[in-house]
Amino acid sequence: MTTSVMRFEASKSSTDAARPLARLSLAFLALLLPSLVTTAHAVTGPWTSGETVRVRLLSATDAAGTGGEVRAGLQVSLNDGWDTYWRSPGDAGAPPTVDWSGSTNLASVEWRWPAPTRFTLFGLETFGYLHEVVFPLTVHPKRPGERVALRGQADLLVCSDVCVPKHLTVSLDLPTGAATSDAEASNLIARYEAQVPDDGSGSGLAVQDIAARLGTPAALEVRIASRQPLAKPDVIVESGKWSFGKPAFSFGPDGRTATAVLPVTSGPDTVGLPDSPVTVTLLDGLLASETHGRIAAGTALVGGNWTLDILPFRGAAPAAAGHWAVFDEAAARRLVAQGKTVFVDVTAEWCVNCKVNEALVLGQPDVGAALRAPDVVAMRADWTRPDPRISDYLARNDRFGIPFNAVYGPGAPRGIVLPEILTQDAVLGALHRASGTAKISAK
Repeated sequence: MTTSVMRFEASKSSTDAARPLARLSLAFLALLLPSLVTTAHAVTGPWTSGETVRVRLLSATDAAGTGGEVRAGLQVSLNDGWDTYWRSPGDAGAPPTVDWSGSTNLASVEWRWPAPTRFTLFGLETFGYLHEVVFPLTVHPKRPGERVALRGQADLLVCSDVCVPKHLTVSLDLPTGAATSDAEASNLIARYEAQVPDDGSGSGLAVQDIAARLGTPAALEVRIASRQPLAKPDVIVESGKWSFGKPAFSFGPDGRTATAVLPVTSGPDTVGLPDSPVTVTLLDGLLASETHGRIAAGTALVGGNWTLDILPFRGAAPAAAGHWAVFDEAAARRLVAQGKTVFVDVTAEWCVNCKVNEALVLGQPDVGAALRAPDVVAMRADWTRPDPRISDYLARNDRFGIPFNAVYGPGAPRGIVLPEILTQDAVLGALHRASGTAKISAK
């Protein structure tokens, strides 16, 4: 690197007098620059490399803020051909763990698991991640509003032709102060939060019943239902005692129901299968749901109300496709001041629940007609790629993930925030209240 030097003509006495000041200025800059660099990258900790894998912590905001939690993530980047494991790795492997005991002002860290990929090798079934994964974290400080210093000792097993355990240190400092959203980090965390299995309300995937097939060989039968035709489903069953192989599927006539039969591959005598607790994860492309229940012997026995009303899953109505304006927060405020009602939809190509909302609610005739009414402006914010305008807007509404929908109008200038999983009644009701008038036209 070439350094350019500017030369000044000066008398000897003035030059000598300036030297101490110059040294002081350089010393001050030397102290200041590292802090500037740290501040610019406060939302991400340093990468720690383990040859085939590297890890770091990232935060959706640049400070601890005043709330009781901070959205964060553990980013794992793997070399080509290497993988790491899910919480239940299957026939081999080990899940990642982090010891947070070296942290300061930390009460707890809540860890969430994005849906895994099934790997089949020489008859072994394992579950994990290739290339990259971000594990979404919710950080709970002991003393909200004060600085949080995250210090973690991470243990990961990474595998290719061989498996290698890695012990890596991760760190991230969140200073005291107001929390400002970071566009890149919050978007990346949200992408992987969208991949965490839901309870079926958004994904439309549900377990109808779980039953044991006793005999030789023993198997588990899982009947599933989907709001839309199943494309390439998978079923993972977790049990504290038994392991289960890859499922074989038989499909209903409309393709929206199926029965998966999973062979019992290991565990104690299968006579104990009935009434034992299991966790069932359903996967179908980008869709994923998680269900907890107990195994029945021949008849359905599941914990909770998991029966899914099978609804047709259609794309957005063609008439609704062209009425969306590009999100502009300042323009939305001006429109409300003019007496308009503004509906804001924050969405992304990678957000499964956003697409569910669009297909089952926003694209339906009654809602689409209401959004096209003369006194209503529908705005769409596309967060597929990081956008600081959108991430800042979400942060001001205490949100760092999507779906996010809000309605503004003369009757609700500060906005009505809608639930993440929309219903037609919720949308139409919010439009009515925000308008401040007797009725929102659906004609």
